This record gives sequence, C-alpha cells and structure tokens, in this order.
Amino acid sequence: MAAAYFAPATVAEATRLLGHAERPTVLGGGTLTMPRAAAEGLAVLDLTTIPALRGITTSADETLIGATTSYADLLATPVAPPLLRRIAAGITGGPQIRNQGTIGGSACCANPASDIPAGLVALGATMIVASETGTRRVPARGFFRGPFAPDLRPDEILTHISVPAGRGGQSWGYVKLKHGESSWPLAVTAACISAGISVTIGAATSVPTTLRLPPGTLTIPREQLIGLLRELLDDAHWWSDELADAAYRATVAPVIAYRALAQARTEGIPA
Repeated sequence: MAAAYFAPATVAEATRLLGHAERPTVLGGGTLTMPRAAAEGLAVLDLTTIPALRGITTSADETLIGATTSYADLLATPVAPPLLRRIAAGITGGPQIRNQGTIGGSACCANPASDIPAGLVALGATMIVASETGTRRVPARGFFRGPFAPDLRPDEILTHISVPAGRGGQSWGYVKLKHGESSWPLAVTAACISAGISVTIGAATSVPTTLRLPPGTLTIPREQLIGLLRELLDDAHWWSDELADAAYRATVAPVIAYRALAQARTEGIPA
C-alpha cells in the first residue's frame, strides 16, 4: 500500500507539497501510478482532488483542458478538439480506462507506446506547468524529451493543456494499430490536411515524430507515397517493447501513416 496519501485542494497546496524533501509520487488518473505506488510503498499526491484541474473551456484562441480531465470528459464535451475525442473513444483499455485515465496523466507518463502524446504534438498543443515559483509553457513537441521523460522538474506539476483554435479548412485523420482492446498501440498516426500536409507518428517512435509533406503528395500512387513516408522516417528513433520490436514498427508505421492521410483526405474526423 502507499506510504502516505495527500489530497490537495489547490494547485498552490500541491506545489508546496512537492517542495518537501520527501516528494510524493504525483497521481493524475492513477491507472499506472497507483499500482506502482502500492507495490513500492510510495507516497502519493492526488491531483484529482483539485477542482480547477478538471474540465474544458474554450475561447476564440484556444481550448484549455485541465490536466485531470478524463477521456470520458473529453467524449462528453462537444467543444473538445475532435482529434482528441477520436483518440479518447478508442483509448487502450476500454470503458474502465476512459473513466479513470486522464489526458494529463498520460502526457506526464510519456510512455512512447501511448495514445495521447502524438495527438498533442499533432495539434500543436502547449503544456502549462506550475511550481511554487510560478508557471511556464512548454510546446508539446518539446515536452516529450524521451521515453518516460517529460519536461517536468521534480517540483512541477502539469496543470493545463492549451490547444490552439482550429483553422478553417482543416481535415484530420487518425489511425491506430494494436493487438487488441487491452493492448498498448504499436503505432498511432494523426494526419492533418489544411494549407499544408502533415502526419505525426507516435507509439512506434521513442517520441512523437512529425513529417511535413510537399504539395501534391496526396495525388501520387499509394505505394509511391508509402515509400516516400518510409524515406522521410529513415532516421527515426524506433521504439521496442514486449509487444513489437523496432524493426516491426519501422515496417508498419509508414502504412499506418498512409491510412491516416487517406482518411483525412476522404472523410476526415467529424466534429
């Protein structure tokens, strides 16, 4: 069982607790943290008890998502970014994880074989983190520094995620490859067609990888486009785990990226 449990009511209280010599393990949703804390006897700082960290608000410029907003919350909020709602609908683990898991918890875990990081990078999201000394904003593309290595200092917590307001004419595609409902992804790809063409690949690489494609790319034949994607990914840092090795992920990722681009072109993700 956990050595101690802290339930702060405010961000200020949470950051003060993190300033102590015996820093507790931060819990965002608990689906990964609690089993480890119980097994290792770690102290736990539960951010889900802070009301200000849960919920979604919108303005003309951004959608602001609290770090402890669950996947179920995303699905229940029509103004949430459509790409994130699509990701939440197919989150690994099914209804139990959708109700318990949080977008911030997933981001801070920074598991390469995960659903959320690639989506946040594809959306151009900004991570807002806080400590006793203030807050700072970190682009999602720099927040995921490596496997299980988010850009968070020991005295910081993630409070919100800012997603810029969508531009008119955007069309999204999202495709995930996994063994089954309870399996972590082998590859996820988020494609965006607007003034330009981009596709972000996650789960297959150690950090999300975004490719910018030249105009006219979508008109070339399927095999030629997959070959181009494979060339652009030639220097990618592929991820290996017990589900699939790097060679397998390097083989399938360009095909999954092609499918996301095709989806964005033909149907797009409905709002």
